[in-house]
Amino acid sequence: MLHLSYLLLIFFLLGLPKVYSQSFPRDANLRESCRKQVAGKYLNLYDQKKKTDAYLNLLRIKKKQLEKGRQEAQKKLAIVKKDIASSGYDIDLSDKNDSIASQISMINENLKENKRLNSDAVDKQQNLAKQIRQLKARMSPIFYFKTFKGKGSGYKFQIEYKEACPPYRYSCPLSREKSEKLLKIFPEGKVPLVCERYANFLNW
Repeated sequence: MLHLSYLLLIFFLLGLPKVYSQSFPRDANLRESCRKQVAGKYLNLYDQKKKTDAYLNLLRIKKKQLEKGRQEAQKKLAIVKKDIASSGYDIDLSDKNDSIASQISMINENLKENKRLNSDAVDKQQNLAKQIRQLKARMSPIFYFKTFKGKGSGYKFQIEYKEACPPYRYSCPLSREKSEKLLKIFPEGKVPLVCERYANFLNW
């Protein structure tokens, strides 16, 4: 019985570091794990901004299509009205007149909705642009944007620490000042655990 208990104790002790490492990165990974958290926060806003930009572009294209369709319908309506005026009442012409007028009315409603959606999207675009500027300002004392050239659909930049670690030191600590600024990148109460641990991984 004692032998079994001893084996269970050894198994528990051997398994504990593995479980712990899955929950919290080792000190050697804190620096990189925190960098990924910061990059993820920035890329989330960046992607939202790109999607909003693309959505606004689609709204502009749709607006041009609607305006073109309205212009064409108005020309057809003018011709029908002219035919009605010259030939007198005609049921077919009257139906055609009503149909085109209804089409124009529907286009006008769509244009109103397009304008509303565009206004909302512009507000969102400006808000996201402001959040990105503010976030970059908070990141700038510690991180920089390493840009890449070339074609492709991926990101053309990578977020890196401004100061490199000395050889064989993966989680080199930040200064007190930069540690405080690192924590301020995130809203109060929402600092990722790895960044909180890295900020406290000090050697002052």
